[in-house]
Amino acid sequence: MKNLLLASVIAACSLPATAENYVDINLDFLTFKASGLDNVSNQVLNFGFGQKLNDNLAIEASLGFGIGDDTVSEEGISATIKTNSLLALNLIGQAPISEKLYAQANIGYSRIDAKTTANYTYYDGYSTASVSGSASDSESAFGAGVGLQYSLNSQTNLHANYKYLGKFEEVKISGFRVGASYQF
Repeated sequence: MKNLLLASVIAACSLPATAENYVDINLDFLTFKASGLDNVSNQVLNFGFGQKLNDNLAIEASLGFGIGDDTVSEEGISATIKTNSLLALNLIGQAPISEKLYAQANIGYSRIDAKTTANYTYYDGYSTASVSGSASDSESAFGAGVGLQYSLNSQTNLHANYKYLGKFEEVKISGFRVGASYQF
């Protein structure tokens, strides 16, 4: 899988200089869903670099960092989940709806690194006690998404989309993204 990611990045960097490059900044609102547990939400600040291959197709690499965490509690157990980082490589297709509005679809490969901290509090009949611990994990998966892009001018765009990042072990991660891009 690492070879596929590396080959895609090398291919993107070796494209002709006539292609349009862009940078973007995004805020991702992620939802972690696991069977039998409450959903957990995280926010990720994401920075990307992309290259338009033609009017309808682009390749983009992005790196994000968690800026929030969420805690769920159930039967004496509380767990806090924080996204440490999110690395993604996406192929983005777009089609015009009007002069300034575009529909977008993307497929991609994501690697997410998250940390879980748990605390279990219980009453043993005499006193209250607690046990705590933490663990970090990194997982990768393929995902897909859809969205809209609005062009403010020939270089600046606003976008919003929904993306299913994939199933990481038993946890499904999806989310909404809002952001802006600048072409150069």
